[in-house]
Amino acid sequence: MPPLSSVWTTAGDAWNDCRHRWRSLLLTGVAVRVVSLLLLTPLYAVTLRIAIAGSGRTVLTDQDLLYFVTSPIGLGGLFLVSVAIVAAVALELAAFLVVLSQPSNATSLVAALRTTLARCPRVLRVSARLVIQVIIWIAPAGAVAAATYALLLSQFDINYYLTARPAAFWAAGAIAVCLGVYVAVVGLKLSADWFLALPIALFEGIESPRVPTVSRERMSGSRWEVRGWIIGWLAASLLVSMGVSLLVGATAWLLAPFWPRSLTAVAAGVGLGLAALVAVGVATNLLSTVAFAALLRRLYLRLGGSVDAEVDREALDHQRGVWLTATRLATGVGLALLAAVTIGFVAISSVPIEDDVLVIGHRGSPLSAPGNTLASVRAAIEDGADWVEIDVQETADGEVVVFHDSDFMKAAGVDLKIWDATANRLAAIDLGAGFAPEFAGERVPTFAEVLAECRGKAGVVVELKYYGHDVRLEQRVIEIVEREGMADQTMFMSLYRPGVEKFKSLRPDWRVGQLLSVAVGSKSRLEGDFLAINGSFAKRGLIRSAHRDGREVYAWTVDDPLAMSALISRGVDGVVTNLPAVARSVLAERSGMPPIMRLLVDLADRFKLASPYTPAPLAESP
Repeated sequence: MPPLSSVWTTAGDAWNDCRHRWRSLLLTGVAVRVVSLLLLTPLYAVTLRIAIAGSGRTVLTDQDLLYFVTSPIGLGGLFLVSVAIVAAVALELAAFLVVLSQPSNATSLVAALRTTLARCPRVLRVSARLVIQVIIWIAPAGAVAAATYALLLSQFDINYYLTARPAAFWAAGAIAVCLGVYVAVVGLKLSADWFLALPIALFEGIESPRVPTVSRERMSGSRWEVRGWIIGWLAASLLVSMGVSLLVGATAWLLAPFWPRSLTAVAAGVGLGLAALVAVGVATNLLSTVAFAALLRRLYLRLGGSVDAEVDREALDHQRGVWLTATRLATGVGLALLAAVTIGFVAISSVPIEDDVLVIGHRGSPLSAPGNTLASVRAAIEDGADWVEIDVQETADGEVVVFHDSDFMKAAGVDLKIWDATANRLAAIDLGAGFAPEFAGERVPTFAEVLAECRGKAGVVVELKYYGHDVRLEQRVIEIVEREGMADQTMFMSLYRPGVEKFKSLRPDWRVGQLLSVAVGSKSRLEGDFLAINGSFAKRGLIRSAHRDGREVYAWTVDDPLAMSALISRGVDGVVTNLPAVARSVLAERSGMPPIMRLLVDLADRFKLASPYTPAPLAESP
């Protein structure tokens, strides 16, 4: 390790390099990031279009995306996107290195960008080689992870392993820890071996195949010093980011209760808050990247590197480069304020005044009684649920029963697959004793029993579960609903898109929807009347798009009161929750809230800030 004086000298020199060139560094960072955004966004969109075209569909849902990523075309697209992202980061660092290498009295944004673009092919080739090296080193870990899942975690439903945590779960966890250590070691190795690759390729013109070798040779004897710098930079960046974020959050929390209540003032405040969050995030990331570039350059020079004279010459030829003038700064601030106010008005105008939202009990009320049992269904109705969501599957003897997992290991510790179960075997399985003594004797209900329990009290949202063993699931569900006369009190959905399409083709007039977390492409082409989407992805744009297509949006599974209120403000038509009583109380609280307070609650949830409004104490689940 170097002496402490050497460490301080390197840090001091890096600081002085930045201090004398901060204007050019700032403008370079903004320019490069805008260009990267303009280039990477179309690349990402093209990759998705290729994925959609290759699948033969107009939209990809969760499972489609997983299959695509693991396909040859998907892996190729993933490689291209990875190279593009690494190249964008490398080009930004390269631009900073060029600016830092210019004479302090003649820095030029134009010259820096021209030099960087002229040497861009070198940077791209090195970036591609780095991605290939990462893949080569990480691929074995991916193979071990896949084998671990197949051998240790695939015998039973994954929910069993997450809940019961048998020996296989801990064995898989131990392997995961070992893989994490391996990845960390690989990261330290590659970061040291490739640390000087970028400045070598940028300033010395060495052919890309030799760049990693030259970098390793110069790093000989200094690897641990460089690793120390990398770890120190990561720690400092994390601390600065956390500190600034906490400061912004604390400021917002302190100011919100005293902010003027007029619509104009609140709109401006919301816009300013959004602008502040974005500005702080960009500024801290930019500061971190510049600091890394300055340290990289100083260590590169200390370890035998040199900057060619062309960098100085181009900078001197562009002494009249772009500078951050007072006029331009004032113009930028004015435009930012205008944008902030506009954002605030747009946001506040989109908050619905009246709530027309369905409360949907997820598997009934599963924190009050064992989920998907008659007791849970009754509890959800008592808690005020408008609809009760259940999961249905087929048994070995052709009965449609209400159960979520593929087996009973998590629910009752019984090694029995649902498609191997018969009525007699199900009658012997107690789903309630493990939940609480008062629920001992709760059994797996049939679909018909749940319909009878809900008739005239609450609607039933039926999720069709597909584990690859269904026989006539859609037809049998339809037969039971028609026999019970509850077609107008039921809705149907599934993660399995072909199942949704088949069900809708069998009963076009019934309400059938697509259950999903993520979808790319034209969601208007999805079959069905509604979308049931993960609450984390239920953004305002998606909700508006669905409504334009005549579809409702149900967000699942949402238990936090703040998140419930935020989603309702964004316009969801239903909230799927484990806590129907809480959702009902949130709606009651919101009925007396002005739109301004609703908006602030939405923003508090969106940016994870403390809110000036918190719902009054709500009904707690047993």
